[in-house]
Amino acid sequence: MSPEKLMAVLEQLEQAIDGRPRLPLTDLILVNAADLLDLVDRLRTLALEMGGREGVAGGGEEERPSWQEGRALVEAAQAEARRIMEEARQRAEELRSGAASYADRTLGQLAESLEKALQVVQRGRAELKKELT
Repeated sequence: MSPEKLMAVLEQLEQAIDGRPRLPLTDLILVNAADLLDLVDRLRTLALEMGGREGVAGGGEEERPSWQEGRALVEAAQAEARRIMEEARQRAEELRSGAASYADRTLGQLAESLEKALQVVQRGRAELKKELT
């Protein structure tokens, strides 16, 4: 595996995060978990390919640092992906909670307005009844 392939997958991971639209009035983004997990799997595959090639090549000392660096890079990318996913989950929950509160307040205001309108209608009907009798 070449470092170019690894960097290409890492760039795709970065684009999958940075290229997402932000939710209004928040720093939240919506990400497709399947896409991110696919990229993490591709990173794992590349890491395994690196390990397999070093085993075939004899794993000389000159190759060992690049394998360790690659593995550390993959592990760091996986940890970052997990952190981003957890942050996205937390922010999504906050957004859902805020949306529910907003909807409840709005529906409460609507109920009050409807009650006032109903009272006006009932008073109007009562006055009509008085005039008719």
